[in-house]
Amino acid sequence: MEEIFVNMIVLHISSVYYAMNDELVIKLEGLRRDVAQFLSLPIPKAIWEKTKVLQNDALVKFIEECRNWK
Repeated sequence: MEEIFVNMIVLHISSVYYAMNDELVIKLEGLRRDVAQFLSLPIPKAIWEKTKVLQNDALVKFIEECRNWK
């Protein structure tokens, strides 16, 4: 169940990321911080490491930048 939930969150992040890039929504303040905090948790972190190979390169780059954001 946790894997399904985390994958749904990743899909949501993907939708927001591409919508922001296409200027369909305003830039969300705190998005990088939210992604970093969520993916720093043990279960989401493990699932992200396992499933990131299935994502587009641009999204993986964005999420990895978020994870390294301070």
